[in-house]
Amino acid sequence: MLVEVSRELLLRAWQQAMRAVSANAPLPILQGVRLCAQQEGLRLTASSTSLTIACELLAADQTVVVRRTGAVVLPARYGYEVLRKLDGDLLVLEQREPGLVTVSSGTARIRLCGMEASEYPGDGGAGYADAGLVIDNLRLKSAIGEVATAASTSEQRPVLTGVSLVCEGDALRLAASDGIRLASRTLRLEGQRYARMEGVVPARHLQELSRMLPCEGTTELRLSPSRIRFRMPGLQLESALIEGVFPSLDHVIPSSYASEIVVDTRRLLSAIECASVLGDGGVIRLTATVEGLTLLARTAEVGDMEQRLPTLATEGEAFALSLNGKLLFELLRHNDSEQVRLRYAGHSRPLVIVPAPQPASLLYLITPVRTAAASSAC
Repeated sequence: MLVEVSRELLLRAWQQAMRAVSANAPLPILQGVRLCAQQEGLRLTASSTSLTIACELLAADQTVVVRRTGAVVLPARYGYEVLRKLDGDLLVLEQREPGLVTVSSGTARIRLCGMEASEYPGDGGAGYADAGLVIDNLRLKSAIGEVATAASTSEQRPVLTGVSLVCEGDALRLAASDGIRLASRTLRLEGQRYARMEGVVPARHLQELSRMLPCEGTTELRLSPSRIRFRMPGLQLESALIEGVFPSLDHVIPSSYASEIVVDTRRLLSAIECASVLGDGGVIRLTATVEGLTLLARTAEVGDMEQRLPTLATEGEAFALSLNGKLLFELLRHNDSEQVRLRYAGHSRPLVIVPAPQPASLLYLITPVRTAAASSAC
């Protein structure tokens, strides 16, 4: 292998691929990044078996020149740190003997010990659907941010650590729940229609994808029975699906509501963030009347906080309920609508939150916390 490549572009691709490297990799070779030089360019691949990320530097884009083809696996962390500290703009990578790569930059010359690329696990690319659906990157990034935060971080129910993706017809629905919160977003696939496809993707893998996605362009999504693949120019992320059945949303979302109020999103988020600091265990109490929405938080021997927000619209009876303020804040902070509608269905039913004035395709749900105040009110 003999490759000439821009240091900046190689570092960027290396850093992206390295996101898939796990500190607890089951095999030593998975602590490395696989470099494969072909006439088309240089491909960097890293994997944790459940997550694989591949980045491509194409010769056609004049970002890399491949003088001699070949492949090798280099240590991910050490390799990145060494390349990052070199001064030259151009790097020359040369492999003259198996498992040993020389990196030259200016007057510096470094030798890195690697491993045989033939021992690196394959990408498991069989079984993918013939037709992939295409999604605008900005819409996909937004949907992941709005939904993935509601996924559970506990491994007691593995399926709840993922995001459910269901594609049918011209709609793709993303949903996540930790048993207390639920977030659901539906994306319309204009000009596209598909047979039903579904899978549960680890939320942390989707969050990694969101960090790497450029705001411009599109991403192709393909599903197989056990894996999902996201592909865009120069970048591919492949994830294992979580086994199990994601809970149905139909019986969780209330079909009717006793009250609805509309409030300014930014002012609500600010009040929730402040109240959560003084709320005992992060619990805050919301009381809605014709005068407005009041947030109350109190912790014994620390203090209390009360703030009233004006409502922009009110329907139905007054209501009060207690919620985990920290979980509510995390749920709402990715929502970019200027106003939100809070829908109250009863003292023991979840509070539903949707964008206002139009509910659109985004829905949040959070279960009330049982408190002494709530019990006495029942």
